[in-house]
Amino acid sequence: MKRIQYFRLVTAVVLLAGFSILPCVESATITWGITTAGTWSTDSNWLGGVAPGASDAAVIPSTAAGLITISTASFSVLSITHNGTGGITCNSATSTIAGTLTLNANSVFTTGASTFVQAGTVRLQGTIGSQLIVGSNSRVVVDNLYISGTSGTVTASSTTPTTSYLNVTTYFEWGGSNNKLTTYTATNDGVVNLAPGSTSLINVGGLASYLQLTLNNYGTMTYSCSRAGNVYGLGTPNNQNQNAGVRNYGTMTATGPASVALMLASPTTVTPANFWNYGLLNVNVATDFQVNYFVRNYGTINVQSGTLRIINGGASFASSMIQHTPGGFIQIETAGTTFSQNAGSTVANGTGWIFAGGLFSSLGTFLPITFSLAGGDVTFARTNAIYEFPTVTQTAGGTVTFGPSCKAYVGQYTLGGTSVNSYLYVVDATQFVADSLKVAGSNNAITINGLTQSPTTFVNVTNYFEWGGSNNKLTTYTATNDGVVNLAPGSTSLINVGGLASYLQLTLNNYGTMTYSCSRAGNVYGLGTPNNQNQNAGVRNYGTMTATGPASVALMLASPTTVTPANFWNYGLLNVNVATDFQVNYFVRNYGTINVQSGTLRIINGGASFASSMIQHTPGSFVQFEGGGTFTQAALATVGNGTGILFKDATVRLGGFFLPSSFQVTSSTASVYFERNGAKYEFASISTTAGGSIFFGVSGSASGVSLSVGDYIMSTVASTLTLYPGVDATVCNMYLGAGR
Repeated sequence: MKRIQYFRLVTAVVLLAGFSILPCVESATITWGITTAGTWSTDSNWLGGVAPGASDAAVIPSTAAGLITISTASFSVLSITHNGTGGITCNSATSTIAGTLTLNANSVFTTGASTFVQAGTVRLQGTIGSQLIVGSNSRVVVDNLYISGTSGTVTASSTTPTTSYLNVTTYFEWGGSNNKLTTYTATNDGVVNLAPGSTSLINVGGLASYLQLTLNNYGTMTYSCSRAGNVYGLGTPNNQNQNAGVRNYGTMTATGPASVALMLASPTTVTPANFWNYGLLNVNVATDFQVNYFVRNYGTINVQSGTLRIINGGASFASSMIQHTPGGFIQIETAGTTFSQNAGSTVANGTGWIFAGGLFSSLGTFLPITFSLAGGDVTFARTNAIYEFPTVTQTAGGTVTFGPSCKAYVGQYTLGGTSVNSYLYVVDATQFVADSLKVAGSNNAITINGLTQSPTTFVNVTNYFEWGGSNNKLTTYTATNDGVVNLAPGSTSLINVGGLASYLQLTLNNYGTMTYSCSRAGNVYGLGTPNNQNQNAGVRNYGTMTATGPASVALMLASPTTVTPANFWNYGLLNVNVATDFQVNYFVRNYGTINVQSGTLRIINGGASFASSMIQHTPGSFVQFEGGGTFTQAALATVGNGTGILFKDATVRLGGFFLPSSFQVTSSTASVYFERNGAKYEFASISTTAGGSIFFGVSGSASGVSLSVGDYIMSTVASTLTLYPGVDATVCNMYLGAGR
């Protein structure tokens, strides 16, 4: 009795204080009691005869095979654990699952049309086949969403994604194997939103994992995998719903161990994933991270380690930033596809870009310190841009184009290597300056296009130039263009070419020290102009040029016989130091000094002019004029002393100083004119071994020429000696024929 009175006293005190006592509501676990279809709100369908309430945990056992329908105006439950093979369809306008919705093997939870479901945590787990289906115009908001197990599916479908979606507010985890985020049809665009402040982990495995809806990340996402080999997870199958993909508005990090090639893609049997980046994408992988198909970057991509591979084209970088740290690489690949960097975007500095296929067009700011080309085409075309690269390697094919109207400064540019078909284009009003430029391999080309032969279009090499390999070309677009390559004062260059298709079709100006050589046996071509195109093309030597080669090499400043040979202007010093001969074909102008140290300098095909110049040769070397053209020596020019000058199949008009101690005419079609007024010619010997004509003085003019010859050996075959009026000649011994 005292205990009862004490309770009543306390109760009275509490009531007087303004408080009320509520009844205690206990949580119960209530189990579905039938194996067939039924209605959730029907009490008799549940063991114990009472349907679960807001504080109850509902359990659907493995024996439940029918469809469970929720049709009340509103619906609340503490949690649902579904172990059956049937499904739950929720048609309530407003539903709340305060705790966890757990969908185990083969279980399905579907929201009907125009419903709103709010849940604490949703788990798709089990060995196979659990599904969460967000119906048309339904909205599902969960704190946490876990997809694990095998072959689970989250399906969202709507033609109006602003009113139909699945939102995750706190944590999203997509793992397991062969699990999918999908939509109903190609015309629907289901949406999963990862809210600002949320954290998500995508760690998928299995070739059948894929994404077939729009996944919007506004929080912090990690995309990773611990499974060895290629990992797929975010691709779109069979070209369905081509708007599907990942849209990153927050921070997304791709990471994986050395054994993982992480792919933002589906299996090869399905269409790879689309990707839009509006926020920050960090790539921090040990191997590579592949982004397939359609890529748009409006934010920042930061490659911290490994390689970002952008595959299959459709890429665009607009008002964006792509950057990578030392050790990180960006690779663009797949032939026949197009990648574009828009005018307002930036590709920041870093150690390397790799272009392995497709077409990359850069109209924005491109600041990486190096890139390499292993196929595909790359164009840098931002007007008035200044591109600076310490290193560019183009060793496995493909084309790099600079311009129009920009500048490129490269420390070391390597074109060719061991591969073929690598091309460098420098187009109108573009200046390309390299500290070192190397052309190697075979079938590669540097092409310069100055549309109006403007001096604003050129390639300058400041330190070292090497042109080697086989069938490599320096060329321009058309005969009306005059591309220019300048080898700067103080530079060193080595031209060591081989193959009949190597040629020059632009102007190569040497202001430094050039060695022109070859280690290939037989005739070597390298500096000719094909098919009479661009007849201004050729070599202009303002510095020192040395032609050198072993006994087996006949070195030629020319192209193959099927093309027009090279032009050559010498304003500096040309040293000829060959074991056999060095041929200069077609148009030759010498305003400097030609020094033949060994071998034979063969000047072929006419058009030669020696004005204010010097040709000299040492004992044992020869200068030979041949080819049927006309060679002219200006009045102030000098042919220095030496052991041999050879005239063959050419007309040579010597109006300057001619000082060799002997010369030979070796062809019946050769004609040699000694025309300097008042000259005093002294020769130890003159020989016409196979005919030919020699003239001293000027026809119809008293030239005042003096001639002194020791031995004059004249062939009996078509040999003539003509002395014009005013020539005073003395010949010690004259021989006609082979005998004396």
